[in-house]
Formats: sequence, structure tokens, C-alpha cells
Amino acid sequence: MKKFLLSDMTWLEVKNALKKTDVVLLPIGSTEQHGPHLPLGTDTLIAYKIAKEVARKIEAIVAPPMPIGFSVEHLSFPGTLTVAPKIFMALIRNVCKSLIQHGFKKIIIINGHGGNKGLIEAATRELKHKTKATIVIADVYEVISEATVHKKIRIYKAAHACELETSMMLALYPEKVRTKKIQKKTLTPTGLSVLKNGVKYVWLTKELSKSGVIGDPVKATAEQGQMLFKIITSQLIIFIRKIKCQK
Repeated sequence: MKKFLLSDMTWLEVKNALKKTDVVLLPIGSTEQHGPHLPLGTDTLIAYKIAKEVARKIEAIVAPPMPIGFSVEHLSFPGTLTVAPKIFMALIRNVCKSLIQHGFKKIIIINGHGGNKGLIEAATRELKHKTKATIVIADVYEVISEATVHKKIRIYKAAHACELETSMMLALYPEKVRTKKIQKKTLTPTGLSVLKNGVKYVWLTKELSKSGVIGDPVKATAEQGQMLFKIITSQLIIFIRKIKCQK
């Protein structure tokens, strides 16, 4: 298909596209602080780029990205936007219901923000209960972590505005990275215990980091980011090609 971005298509073009594919990718991100070196739209930008690359290779449609998620943990930093959980979940359900009504039977959600994960799962499970659609959630950094272990590549632990995210942005949107502002950040003692023996603190970012950075972006490179981008897109392409054959 020459056109695969839903927002660029006419309704007639969507109708014709549905004769060729029933797969739609829905990128979901956030508008939240990513330290002094990455833009607020980092999660959305990465998720959207991944969705477009995958759709281009498998003949699927990409829905407009959802740029605001559940980001209450970052509200201490100017520019961060968030919505209440009920509103976020309702928006996901309504967007997906619209897509299903038009004939998209397989919805692949590409989630770029960890804080969205639980709410996306809850919203889509409720939707699955009421429809026959196939709904898949691909969390960007979980897919990368799983793939790097399988491929015996150095494991990248996702934090925030960290080596992993910064590498991805250097590869995909180098003009948006404030390279001179990149600085190392290690967790506070409380932060080091965020995930320990299955017990979690309920935390806000300001308690862990004054800059908003959690991790060490100093090690980030565009080469790493390009490798990670190829890993996640190739994994998703393999998976989606399998479910495309399902009725």
C-alpha cells in the first residue's frame, strides 16, 4: 500500500485498504519530562517511528499516535501532561472500538511509556471481553529486553531518559537531542530499592532524581540506538506476520 498512515488517508482509501489488511498499529506514548537532554515527546516519537517502520513492511495501517498518557509521576517537571486513569482507559477503548467498527480485526498497540502499561492492559482486557477483535500490546522496552536476552546481546535496563532511550533518540531523531546537556545520573538509595525482592516503592520522579534522569545516558550512542531499533522492529514484524494469517 502506498499510503498507510490513517491520518493521511481519505475514507475511500481506508475502505480500499481494508480489503488488503485488517491489521492496524496504534502507537501510544506520553508528553512528559525526559531530563534536560530529551524532548517531552520522546515516548511518542519512538513508538510512532517503530509503528511506521513495521507497518511499511507488513502492509498494515498506522493510527495517529496518542501523545498523552498517564504520567503523574513526572508532574513536578514543567511541561509534563497527564490524564486521569479513567479518561486514559476510556480513550483507548473508544479509539479501538472505532477501529473495530470499521473492520480492523487485529489491533497492535505499540506502547512507549511504562506508566501506561497497567492501564492499557485493563482497558483492552475489558474491550476484548466485549468484542471478537485480536488485541496485542507490545511494550517497546519489554520487547527490547526480551530480545537482547535471547540474542545474547548486552542487556539494556530501561529506566528514564537513560542509555537506552537516549540511544534510540540519537538514532531516530538526532536533531532533537541536546547532546551538551547529557549528564550521568545514578539512583538515590530509595531509588535503588524500587525493584527489590518483588517489593516496590510507590515513587515520584522528583524523589529519585533532581534532573528527571534515571540511569546513565552518557553511554548512549546512535549505533546502539539503531541496533535496538532493528531488534524491536524485526521482532514485531515476525510476530505480526504470524497473526495476520489468523482469522
